[in-house]
Amino acid sequence: MIKRIPLFTLFLILGLALNTTSTHASIPKGVRVCHTYSSTIRYGQQDTGSITEVSDLQQTLNSQEYFDSANLGTGHFGPITLRAVKRFQIDHGIPGTGFVGPLTRTALNTSQTGCGIGESPATLYSASPTSASASTTISVRGFGFSKTNTILLDGFVAARDIPITSSVAISCTTDSSCHGGINQTITFVLQNYLSPYCPPGSMCPLYVRVAASGTYNLTVRNDAGVSTNGLPFTISE
Repeated sequence: MIKRIPLFTLFLILGLALNTTSTHASIPKGVRVCHTYSSTIRYGQQDTGSITEVSDLQQTLNSQEYFDSANLGTGHFGPITLRAVKRFQIDHGIPGTGFVGPLTRTALNTSQTGCGIGESPATLYSASPTSASASTTISVRGFGFSKTNTILLDGFVAARDIPITSSVAISCTTDSSCHGGINQTITFVLQNYLSPYCPPGSMCPLYVRVAASGTYNLTVRNDAGVSTNGLPFTISE
């Protein structure tokens, strides 16, 4: 005699069976999880056993809106992941090859926020030129920039929402002197006025000031705060 199984019980059994067939089925979708990347990840690669590099990569890209949460947990570096990596690379000034090498790994490590990775202000190396008048394009070289950055002159805003324009490897005498050989650059156009910096949600005076000639302390504010150092910058007439 065949015993009938209630439909709800049958679905529950099938659900448990499906959960045991994939080691990544329980990964929450849309959850911000941060990881440290130290080895190469490439197209066609997939998770093996306890090595979940591809799933980790997908989660990081998802937390920054490059990867659709509906595709989380596959553990396979296929076309969807490839497109997401290329978009991330282009936005961070890295050639869009889809190959997760040293430059991309460093960008991934420093771009993550909310878990102790990449939550430190930028470090500035140099500005070029160091003296300029209005309408001049200024390049600021450093490390630890966010997807968008605010340029400050003596604490006043010179430019907002500045993206990373390039990220290349440079020679270093010591690894700590330039954060693993990464040289990031952001560029902005110097205006003839400065506005006050107001944190989100705060009351802000509605006024601007003329960017008078003189020497200013140039700093960069990223998602974690103002850069650890400033650079002397002169506005000329």
